Amino acid sequence: MIRCNLAILLAERNLRITKVSKDTGISRTTLTSLSNNRAQGIQLDTINTLCNYLKITPELLFLHIPVDIRVINVRVDYDEILFIDLEIIKNFKSFNCSLTGHCFTYFLEEKISDLEINVELFDEELNDNDEDLIKENSLLINTFSSLPVSFLNDIEDKIVDELISSLDKELCSPFNLRFTWEERLLTK
Repeated sequence: MIRCNLAILLAERNLRITKVSKDTGISRTTLTSLSNNRAQGIQLDTINTLCNYLKITPELLFLHIPVDIRVINVRVDYDEILFIDLEIIKNFKSFNCSLTGHCFTYFLEEKISDLEINVELFDEELNDNDEDLIKENSLLINTFSSLPVSFLNDIEDKIVDELISSLDKELCSPFNLRFTWEERLLTK
């Protein structure tokens, strides 16, 4: 996975996208998509201009980890139990994995006021120490525990986006969000 550190670099230098755009000639749209990690492609000339402007090398502009994690499906059943299907690609091998947890929705005046998401591993004890589940949980722990916070935040955002897209839009006014990962998922 690759992540652009532009937002962090701009914050460290107390720079705004508008100023960088004006100084470099790079469009605000391009800078915003890079800053939000939504860019689908970037010209080498743009990288060069940003590196010269910020006085950095490309490896400071971009962060790379040798794993891809794709959120395939997110669903909540009637008991507020959360199911997340993932694809993890490591060393050009693809692994389908699942996480579980809970998604609690709180209402105020018939609108969602709070959304609480707790993501967990499937419990091996409840599944009679299933060997496949033990291997899958081990892969998940090894992968997630090595993720920098910014990559973990990107995965959280994808999970939340999937959940919100399944909700009735009329219920979704601005609401408070609490997202937690099970501790054993993040520590080796």
